[in-house]
Amino acid sequence: DVPEAERSLVRNQALVPDLGQPALTWATMHHDAALRILRGEADAEAAVNAAHDVGVSIWGPNVVFLSIGHQFSLYLDQGRMAELEEWVRQAVERLQYPGVKAVYANSILAETGQMAAAAGVLDELVATGFSHPTNNVLWLRFGAECAWLSARLGRADCVPLLRSRLEPYASQLVVISFAGGVSGSVAFYLGLLATTVGDWPEAEAHFAAAATTHERIGAPSWVARTRLEWARMLLARAQPGDAQRAAALLGQAVAAARERGLPNVERDAAALLSGV
Repeated sequence: DVPEAERSLVRNQALVPDLGQPALTWATMHHDAALRILRGEADAEAAVNAAHDVGVSIWGPNVVFLSIGHQFSLYLDQGRMAELEEWVRQAVERLQYPGVKAVYANSILAETGQMAAAAGVLDELVATGFSHPTNNVLWLRFGAECAWLSARLGRADCVPLLRSRLEPYASQLVVISFAGGVSGSVAFYLGLLATTVGDWPEAEAHFAAAATTHERIGAPSWVARTRLEWARMLLARAQPGDAQRAAALLGQAVAAARERGLPNVERDAAALLSGV
């Protein structure tokens, strides 16, 4: 409920100066940064850094486990995920936590073109039946990352299980833990899974729902990603009129990516558009 989050943030910003509680001041700054990233505002990174610095002054360097969610969202938009690779790799080695492994495989390895390494991590997760120790907001992010990675690798064998687990949450948003950022609508990930197995009606419905949600909450980077993947689905389906619809979506994605500074979205959309 992004409008309610925005109303609550304004109220919190009015309250914290009088409360004088550093932890609440940090939390308000942290949530403010999350909304700035979601809206693609130019000062989002400055807000991330300011919240992080306040957090460090309260809790020390371990606050990075909360700040990293902001960096993931911001760097994904900016095509800078390689900057986080070493930190996340070390976190995987230390924690051996499925959610961190999924993020590492999809948002770091696959996003930076290391597909063979990403496939190896996916095989590890598949071998466990996509097991996750908790059924909470962390699990939803885990399922979303696994879904996107499976789609990127064309792993149709992963679709039935992931689809059945994500479908009950189709109308929800995927968030990084502790309000660290929004990673799109669950419908977006269901669209990717449906495309992977050629379930065109479901894919179309999910991408349409995701686009509507992303437009409603004012998330321009996710609108652009949805148009890119929706167009990719249309080109794979290749029914009459699909190429023209895909071209229109890709043109919109390229324009938005250039305006908002989304280099990877622009690259992929332009490459597809050149072949239409």
